[in-house]
Amino acid sequence: MYVKALNRRANAYEQVDRNSEALLDYTASAIIDHFRNDQTTQSVERLLKKVAEAKGKDMLANKEKKLPSPTFVTNYLQAFRPKPPPAGLEETAQLPDDSGKGQLKKGLIALRMRTSGGYTEASIAFDTALELGDLGEHEAFAYNMRGTFRYLKGDNEDAVADISKSLELDPKLTQSYIKRASMHLEMGKSRISLSHTSPLTSTR
Repeated sequence: MYVKALNRRANAYEQVDRNSEALLDYTASAIIDHFRNDQTTQSVERLLKKVAEAKGKDMLANKEKKLPSPTFVTNYLQAFRPKPPPAGLEETAQLPDDSGKGQLKKGLIALRMRTSGGYTEASIAFDTALELGDLGEHEAFAYNMRGTFRYLKGDNEDAVADISKSLELDPKLTQSYIKRASMHLEMGKSRISLSHTSPLTSTR
């Protein structure tokens, strides 16, 4: 009930960035004093803002990135001209699941389900494919697909890095140019670097 002590401890807490504890002490002080001290009331408001901002940043930093609805994912993927699976990744191809190529094949099969579970499975498979490596001629395709799903989950920076890597490995991956351009636009980039523009006319 010692208001002066509560205020002094609250101030000390705030000085060492223990804002939640400071807020509790300032709030207790304000209640005991029936909110007659304007300085204490202002301190409560200031600490509320600090604590809320800190919690908001923490929530955003730790927020699990998830895919949007399967309808959204389907519409995005269908915006590009459908292509058959790359040679060697067909459903009939004999590829072990514990190989990079096997995971690519698994991801492509999961895509055809067009469900939330299918798209999640595909996203995991494309991640795993690159972790396992040994993708040979399919490495650029793997980066393209992982980048696509990172973008759909809102992980734009890593998505751009993956799409750029796919183009570095295979500059003829037409759809990668379109995807990267749309990512840059969404991220507010004023300049979009496209070193090869001729393939764009045949992408969609």
